[in-house]
Amino acid sequence: VLWQGQGVYHCLAVAFAGVKLAAWGFPLPCLADRSSRSPLYAGAGDVPAQDESAEKAETTLIKRTGLTPALFPELGIVNRTDVKKLSGLITAIFNDKSPHHPGANRAVDLVLRNPPARGKMIYALAYFPEDMQVSGQVMSRSRDRQARVRVIRDCPVEESGSSELLVSKMTDPEKLMYAMKSRLLDEKNNNKEQTVHLQLQGERAGGVALSAMERLFFETWRQVSFVPRFQRSKTGKTSIVDVSVTLS
Repeated sequence: VLWQGQGVYHCLAVAFAGVKLAAWGFPLPCLADRSSRSPLYAGAGDVPAQDESAEKAETTLIKRTGLTPALFPELGIVNRTDVKKLSGLITAIFNDKSPHHPGANRAVDLVLRNPPARGKMIYALAYFPEDMQVSGQVMSRSRDRQARVRVIRDCPVEESGSSELLVSKMTDPEKLMYAMKSRLLDEKNNNKEQTVHLQLQGERAGGVALSAMERLFFETWRQVSFVPRFQRSKTGKTSIVDVSVTLS
C-alpha cells in the first residue's frame, strides 16, 4: 500500500479512469465469472438467480469467479443444505431435468462453502441407488481454496476389502489419513490393499472422514475415490455409513 508520494495520485487516477470507462460502457478486464455458466447452489432444488429468498430457504445461490469456465455443473454446499434434496438435484442434473443445467451431465462438482457442512458431501452420495454406480473423487482446490468433490455417474469403485476403520466426530483426521495410507500402500508406496472401509455415523464424523481423504490425496498424489453406503450396524439397532475408499 502506498501512503505517500506520487503513488497515491497514480492509484486515484487509475481508479477514476476505471469508473469513467465503466460509465461509457467499455468492459473492464476481470476474471471470468463461472456463475454465468454454472451457478452454484445446492439443497431444495433449482432456484433462479434473482430469487432473493434463497438464504432463508435450504438453497443458497453462490456466485464464483475463476480463470477458466467450469467443466461440470458446480453446487455449493452450505450449512443449510439438505442432503436428500441435494441427492435429488444431482440426479436431475444427471438426467437432464434441471433447467439451470441443460444437457445430460455425467459429473457434478460439489464445492464446500461452509466447513462444518463437509460431512454432507459424503452423506449425499449415500442416498444414490447402487445401480447408478455413483462415486466421489477428491479434487484439488482451485483459486477459492475450497474443498471439492466430483460426483460421477457410472463410475464403479472396488468395494471389496477387509480393513475397517471406525470414525467418530472426535477422530483426528491426520491419524486417520495415515491409518488409511498404511493399509493401501507399503513403505515404498507400492499398492497393498485395494480398499479400506470407513465406518461412521453422523455428518460430523463424515466431515472427519472427508478431511482425512483430502489429506490422503495430497499425501500420496493419487486419485482418491470413495463410495458411501447406508447399512445396519453389527448390532442391527442403528444405521451407519460405510465408505469404501480406494486409490487409483
